[in-house]
Amino acid sequence: MTTPNNNQDFLLGDFKVIPDQSVITELATPTDEVRLEPKVMAVLVYLSQRPGQVISRDELRDEVWVDVVVSDETITRCISELRQVLGDSTKEPTYIQTIPKKGYRLLLAPVSVEDQATSAAPRPRRFSAQSGLLAGVGVALSLIALLVLIPKQDSPGQETLNKSQRLPAVAVLPFANISGMADNEYFSDGLTEELLSTLAQGGAIRVIGRTSSFQFKGEHGDLRVIGSKLNATHILEGSVRRSDNRVRITAQLVDAQTGLNVWSDSFDRTLEDMFAIQGEISQAIATALEVELAENGGPHQTNNPEAYDLYLRGLRAQRLPGPESLRTALGYLQRSVEIDPMLAEGWQTLARTYAGMTAALLLPRNEGVSLARQSIDKALALDPKMAAAYNTLGMIYSNFDLDRDRAEAAYLRALEIEPHNADALNGASLLAAGIGQHEQALEYNRLSLANDPFHLGALHNRGFIYYLGRDYAAAEQAIQQAREFAGGAYVYGGTVLSLILIAQGRAEEALAAATVEPGAPWSLAAQTLAYHALGRHEASDQALAQLIDGYADRIAAPISGCYAFRGELDQAFIWLDRAYAQGDPQLLVSAVHPINDNLRSHPKWDAFLSKLNLLPQALPK
Repeated sequence: MTTPNNNQDFLLGDFKVIPDQSVITELATPTDEVRLEPKVMAVLVYLSQRPGQVISRDELRDEVWVDVVVSDETITRCISELRQVLGDSTKEPTYIQTIPKKGYRLLLAPVSVEDQATSAAPRPRRFSAQSGLLAGVGVALSLIALLVLIPKQDSPGQETLNKSQRLPAVAVLPFANISGMADNEYFSDGLTEELLSTLAQGGAIRVIGRTSSFQFKGEHGDLRVIGSKLNATHILEGSVRRSDNRVRITAQLVDAQTGLNVWSDSFDRTLEDMFAIQGEISQAIATALEVELAENGGPHQTNNPEAYDLYLRGLRAQRLPGPESLRTALGYLQRSVEIDPMLAEGWQTLARTYAGMTAALLLPRNEGVSLARQSIDKALALDPKMAAAYNTLGMIYSNFDLDRDRAEAAYLRALEIEPHNADALNGASLLAAGIGQHEQALEYNRLSLANDPFHLGALHNRGFIYYLGRDYAAAEQAIQQAREFAGGAYVYGGTVLSLILIAQGRAEEALAAATVEPGAPWSLAAQTLAYHALGRHEASDQALAQLIDGYADRIAAPISGCYAFRGELDQAFIWLDRAYAQGDPQLLVSAVHPINDNLRSHPKWDAFLSKLNLLPQALPK
């Protein structure tokens, strides 16, 4: 038997491993493939070259991640992913054995494909779980590892994975409030969100995003149907009964394929024990699914029931539309962290509220951004492993600082902590699109939608990414699907559809899309472009004048785009500079935006892109 080299295909038990492509296929279903992140594949290859041996963490660090510092926690997630793909068990391993405090050992001897082809099919050699020494593994699970996702054709945004290949995917449906008081709805919803966040830590479980799970709030349909719609293998549902300082929680985990109960339990506690209950439920689910959860982040929990209650009230208020909801959320969250300054989730949610109020012009820009930054710094100081905090930090860097490099680093850090985090994937997708990495952007977007298939923002962004990549037919189809999902027009949807139609020479249709755009400034910008494309220059001038009169002090970027499209290049650069002074996040896609094509040969273009650190990735002139 020949031990496979780094690039040689080999058989491992019931699987064929193709290192060059980072692909694993099950021998029984060879057309179904799982694509691993390259470093995860490198770990498997290294173990396969030393079957039966105990491989230390330091050895893997030296061989797989040269000059890169990786943590033991990331290693655990990586090995957990390999076990999921191979259908392995931690208690009775067939493929990878963990030697406590030492490392990992491959229990089956690989067989090179060449050897298998020239001899009778050999029985895999299994090494005794009692043999060998060991040390541990250091694996940096960069970004997403994970599985190749194949779009379903009958439902926008959903992805289907081969059942034998995917990680367990849990949809946490909103827990029912059975307290008899509608006012307690915020409490049951908040508990659901906290459970969702706790389960997602570490990436051993693919947790369906909140936006999608909450689409089924209050529904009592067949859980198998709901699981299919959410691309989930399991459904977690339950109820919450609160009476004064006492809480009774019932929860059950259901197999979404069979509808059978996998686990259930009930918990009677005081409000002081809420974080402990979340941990107990999460650990019970991990045990039932035979996966390992990452250890919780930092000292961010609270035993103060008043602080926790105010935090949940603020979390719910922040989710509601309108400026008054943001002001209400601000009041609750400020009081929450005043009572317990150690509540990291409170600081993170407060930072997001400050950012939202700043974007909605409810706070002066400098003041709002400063408060958001101070709050997120406190959250991360308390819990440096909170993915949501890094998402918020990424949003601050991109939306207010126009710092795509730091924004990208923040989103990638969130994905190291929660590899399936839909919000981080969505943010990273737009940053990638902005520097012309359209395939990477689409992959991020596909992964985001796989984990949150009913997220309108990600559905819309798919169309926008196709537009930036100049695949106008695919862009039109994606935007129309997003509009269908939204039940009609939604803010910015009509504008992007109008841009797509103009790019295809369909100006009349573009004008129709622009007029039904519900966002007033975006409607005026799209009308300006459509009228110009139709040769109706007076109407274009009128729409542009209205746009400038009403919104010049807030959003200069679309004004610049109108001038650029019309060939008025000096005016376009004047408004680009104003947009830069405003910190308009739309500028992060300016290097690839088709609306700026007339600017690419202008002598000021490269200088402007250099201010945004976009010059190396700008499209060819």
